[in-house]
Amino acid sequence: MSTTEIIAVLHSAHFKKGLLEGYGILVTPEKIVGAKKFKMGFFAALLLDESKLDIATRMKAYEVAKEIEENKDFEVTLSQLLGLELKKPGRLWAGHLNITSINGEHKVKIVAQTTGTEFRILQTALTQFAPNVLNIIQ
Repeated sequence: MSTTEIIAVLHSAHFKKGLLEGYGILVTPEKIVGAKKFKMGFFAALLLDESKLDIATRMKAYEVAKEIEENKDFEVTLSQLLGLELKKPGRLWAGHLNITSINGEHKVKIVAQTTGTEFRILQTALTQFAPNVLNIIQ
C-alpha cells in the first residue's frame, strides 16, 4: 500500500473499542480498517493532499497504516457499508464512530479528551470515504 492509496490514518489513546484504550483507524478509498490494542501515543494524518505533508509524516503514515492492516480488528469495504455515524465528543461525554455493514456493527468510542485535530481528520476522511451514508451528530 502506498500513501496515495490512503485517505487518512489515525491512532490514538483517545479512541477505544472494548475496555482497552488505544485504537487505530485506516481509511482508504475502498475500505475502513480498525485495529485494537494499538500502541499508545498519537498520530493522525490526512493524506488527501500529500504535497502539504513532509516526507517524515508520509513515511510514518505508511508505517501506521501497515501496522493497522497487520493487526486489524475489522475491515469494512465500501460495498459492504450500510451506514456511518460519527458523534463529536463533548467536554464531559464521549462521542463515537458506529460503522454498520452487511456483516454487523463496529463501535469505536471517542473519549472526551480527543483533540479537535483528531476529530477533524476523522470527519474529513469519513466524508471523503462515504459521504452518502455518513451521519454526523454534533
